[in-house]
Amino acid sequence: NDYHRFLDEVDGKAYLKGKRTEHNMSQRQFAKTLEISLPRYKAYESGKNKIPMELWKMLQETGD
Repeated sequence: NDYHRFLDEVDGKAYLKGKRTEHNMSQRQFAKTLEISLPRYKAYESGKNKIPMELWKMLQETGD
């Protein structure tokens, strides 16, 4: 499916940071917008944790 293709083919760290900077937001602001904690967001943007499907779906709704 598209989510698994995303995990295999896309640099999740760069993708997430790109989405955030596209909206001119700090990590704190973007985390709040996504309704997740700042430490959790930082773990995704640093690549420590993979972006979960639910978050990926929300990001897809913001457009590419």
